[in-house]
Amino acid sequence: MVASAIGVASLTTYLTQQATNHGLAIGQAIKAGLTTHQFSGIAATCARLAGPTFNQDAVRACVTRHAATQGLNDTFWVVLIICAASILLALIVGRDPAVRAYQEARAHGEEVTPERVPVMSE
Repeated sequence: MVASAIGVASLTTYLTQQATNHGLAIGQAIKAGLTTHQFSGIAATCARLAGPTFNQDAVRACVTRHAATQGLNDTFWVVLIICAASILLALIVGRDPAVRAYQEARAHGEEVTPERVPVMSE
């Protein structure tokens, strides 16, 4: 349970950091576009949505949506890479010898009662 909580907290922190970084980058691109009158990428999309009066609320909402989406995309890739590494590690390590012995004993018809392992809360 603690490991799961640490994993969720880590991923949430990473998501927040990435969304903030992307939001700052988009904001800098919009500021640069306002000075040069040349928008590119997401800044161009948000500037177009703001209209000719450059509605601040529309720009803020657009930047927030795009930054959150990019942060989620980055987090997805991190989780995908960790899962792929875990699968490779599981394939390299193989099965637990105790589980294999238990399965063989059950296949031969032997009565096997696995010994109870105490948990940390006991």
